Amino acid sequence: MKKLVVTCVCISIVLMLASCDNAQNNANAAATVKTNTNIPADSNDSIEEKVNEDLISRIEVLEKEITSLKEALQAKKRIPNNHGAIINALDNMDGDNIYLGMDHEGEYVTAVYIKIPKEYYVSYEIFLLTGYETDGVPFLNCLIKPHYETADKFEEYGIDKDKFEIKKLMPSKIKYDETSSLLIIMIDSNGNEYSQYIASQKFMMDI
Repeated sequence: MKKLVVTCVCISIVLMLASCDNAQNNANAAATVKTNTNIPADSNDSIEEKVNEDLISRIEVLEKEITSLKEALQAKKRIPNNHGAIINALDNMDGDNIYLGMDHEGEYVTAVYIKIPKEYYVSYEIFLLTGYETDGVPFLNCLIKPHYETADKFEEYGIDKDKFEIKKLMPSKIKYDETSSLLIIMIDSNGNEYSQYIASQKFMMDI
């Protein structure tokens, strides 16, 4: 009987210890589960932040592309159809008094100077129609779109720098003798057209 009681007591102690171990394990497991549930939350926040940053970056790139496309379209709209301007210039042979002078190198012209009304935020399309004259009749057969830059020749040509700009047109070297003639055509981004015909020296002398 005594042995039975001792055995029962031992079994009870073992069961209590096992129960305590299970409780501790359950507590540890719960803590582990809680810890594990916090890690994915942090990880999700980090992933979401990266996704948002990527979206913002893409939006900024798209906004820049849209702005660039708008500017290109506006620039295209500002320059009118130049074919009509050439016809108008041929009808306007008396000209708008924009021609100032030329730079010569032998029988070649290396630069043509023109004056234009001074306006801000204006761009230009400039053309030169060259040819020759026979019996006072102009034959214009070469269309040139020259490079141009601003020139500082106000004193030389007596031009008011507050009212005008001087452009130096650089058509490379074009042959220009006493029978040669020239039609200058300029179109600004506001749709204004300017032109002037430069008659040949021979025609001018005949007059």
